[in-house]
Amino acid sequence: ASLHCAHLIVLLHLPSFKRCQQMSEMLSFMAKEHEGVRFVQVEATRAPFLTAKWGVRLLPCVVRIEGKEATDKVVGFEGVMREGTEELDYKLLEERLVK
Repeated sequence: ASLHCAHLIVLLHLPSFKRCQQMSEMLSFMAKEHEGVRFVQVEATRAPFLTAKWGVRLLPCVVRIEGKEATDKVVGFEGVMREGTEELDYKLLEERLVK
């Protein structure tokens, strides 16, 4: 799947979690702007192998994969929130995942 793109972004989520919904919406928008990057969303309960492999304990969890290696992991909104708020910052997330 990732053979034809620079890298792969995997969102592990639960649709019922508000923060997962927010991350999903932002990544869907980002995918339209970055056609060379493949974005995949996986319901965490359906992928116990991935949650174990990446040590996922908090959702949402976004994993950046280059080649066959996970090169970054965003847990919850950690490091990608607008300063002084609980809101996602698109630019911070974009810099972390696709730049």
